[in-house]
Amino acid sequence: MSFLKRRITWRDLRRWLSIIFICSVLFLILVLFTDTVIMPMVVRHGQESVAPDVSGVHMEEAKRILKEHGFRWEIAAEEFSPVEPRFTVLTQQPAPGLQVKNGRTFSLVISKGGETGMVPELRGLTLRQAKLMLEEDDFKPGMITYDYHDRLPADVIVRTYPPAGAQINRGGTVDLVVNLREGTRLITVPDYLGMNYSDVETDVIQIGLRIGEVSRERDDSVLPETVLSQSLVPGMEVAEGTEISFTLSESKGP
Repeated sequence: MSFLKRRITWRDLRRWLSIIFICSVLFLILVLFTDTVIMPMVVRHGQESVAPDVSGVHMEEAKRILKEHGFRWEIAAEEFSPVEPRFTVLTQQPAPGLQVKNGRTFSLVISKGGETGMVPELRGLTLRQAKLMLEEDDFKPGMITYDYHDRLPADVIVRTYPPAGAQINRGGTVDLVVNLREGTRLITVPDYLGMNYSDVETDVIQIGLRIGEVSRERDDSVLPETVLSQSLVPGMEVAEGTEISFTLSESKGP
């Protein structure tokens, strides 16, 4: 009871105010320390960067870019690609543009180049048989030209480009040379691009070719029925009666 009756002096008040001030300062220091030191250690705040895009880049260049940004890398897999050259980065994880922690390891999938295969031996096969065999082996029939070979039947494959046994990428094209029948006339394919189809149709028949498939697509930059593309390359020599197809500009709607 004597304590309650004790009169609070100015000295006592100053002492309590000092204690309160010191506690407040210590509290502020603790808050600042937590915000600037403890929290970044927990959430890594302030130590993140945007993931760079290294897809489509050579592996060595990708490594340099990642290192400059403070990241590590690893090769997760290697895959065949008919489009990207060997040692090119196909995909990456994390994806480009994401916010990621500095020092993060990027997983890269690297191109092994196009998967290759051997051009089959097509000599002596008909054009139809040769095309089927190429497609079965994941190759595409390319340009068809003609030549004379007196030791082979007419209308069979004389040779190919690339030759049989060559290693080329799957999906690549193989040009075919077909043996002409004796007395068959060779015709140089004209350039019909940009011409009106009515004139083209007449000329094709006159020079000895045959009209194949005729398709149309919308193109308002040219007049209707203008030849946009043709199946035979202008300047190549083909046998008389060879089929040629066209793509024409479609008539404008109302």
